[in-house]
Amino acid sequence: MPRSHHAVHHLWTTRSFDSVEPPISALIVDDDSALAKALAQAFIAGGLRPTTVLGGAAALRATQHWTPHIVVLAIQMPSCDGFQVARAFRTSPRLVLVPVIAYTSLTEREIIERGKAAGIDAYCRKGDSPHALLRLIAQLAPTSPAGEKVHAD
Repeated sequence: MPRSHHAVHHLWTTRSFDSVEPPISALIVDDDSALAKALAQAFIAGGLRPTTVLGGAAALRATQHWTPHIVVLAIQMPSCDGFQVARAFRTSPRLVLVPVIAYTSLTEREIIERGKAAGIDAYCRKGDSPHALLRLIAQLAPTSPAGEKVHAD
C-alpha cells in the first residue's frame, strides 16, 4: 500500500505582511533551468507573474532596480547559494521586507537554523506539488483589500 505523501511547507516567520496588488510578481531563483521554467508555468497558471533567474548572482543583479513581491529561492547553487542571496536581500533597504521562501530538496531540519539566520521566511520542499508553494505564497504575499495587514502566524 503506498504511503500518503503530504507536502512539506512551513512558515518560519511571525512577521506581518502588507497586501499586494495582483498579479503577484515572483522571482524564481534556481540553477536548474528546466525546474525554474516548469515552476514559472505553474505560477502563470496560478495567476502570478514570475521572473526566473539562473543562480544567486543573477538574483542579485535582477533585483538591483526591481523589487518582486516574493522570492522563491533554491538553496544549493554553485558560487552564490540561497543563504548568501537571502542575507544580501536583508541588507538592501528595498528588499529587506520582501518575503523569501527556501525551495529546496534539502530537509527542513537540514536548513532551518541557517535559513532563519539568513532571513528566510518559509520553507517548501522541492518535488512537492506546486499547489503547496502557491498556498505559501498566498500567505506571504496576500492580495487582500488595499491597506489591510495580514498576519502570517
